[in-house]
Amino acid sequence: METTTLKISNISFDATEDDLIDAFDSCGVVVSLRILNIKVKNGFDENDEQVFRDKRVGYVTYMTDKECKLAYHGLNGLNVRGRSIYVDYSVDYKANNVLFVSGLNANHTSDSLKSHFQKFGTVSSVDLNVDSRTKSPNFAFVTFSNVVDATKACHAFSNEKLGETTKVSYARKEQREQKQNRRSNRDRVDNDKRQNRSGQNRQSRD
Repeated sequence: METTTLKISNISFDATEDDLIDAFDSCGVVVSLRILNIKVKNGFDENDEQVFRDKRVGYVTYMTDKECKLAYHGLNGLNVRGRSIYVDYSVDYKANNVLFVSGLNANHTSDSLKSHFQKFGTVSSVDLNVDSRTKSPNFAFVTFSNVVDATKACHAFSNEKLGETTKVSYARKEQREQKQNRRSNRDRVDNDKRQNRSGQNRQSRD
């Protein structure tokens, strides 16, 4: 299984993200860590109504698979705030290698975004959408060479440096299709320009 992310279960309701970061930081560079509060089915009440209970799960992502394996073998069963946590390898099946970056500001450029994200792995391309009227960036698609590196980047703590309004998420299917259509249109326009220049050059020679 190719992943640098672990799922954390049986988390105490007294535990904070900082408590878990302190624990997992002992095994390597923690790129991101999140605790999610969810509700799970817990039977039925006397009126035959579905009952739910609160549950906490966490996800921690390391920079390398070596660090991830070290935490998997070393921290399973660790007591954090009165509960033994359990860790297992995690793969987000909704993840893909394209990130959608929204809420950009005037300081963002293709180069600055590539510089930020390439810390997590090989960035294949950065497609920046610019408002035709204001010339300010609207959003960008950042494409990684693989899903594992995109996963590191998606929830990274360092994304806060991009700005308060900037959000990073996995690109949805329709967004990826939009990206592909924009690139196809751009390639078609570039090809038309090359053909026009080639035709003009032939006319000049004639």
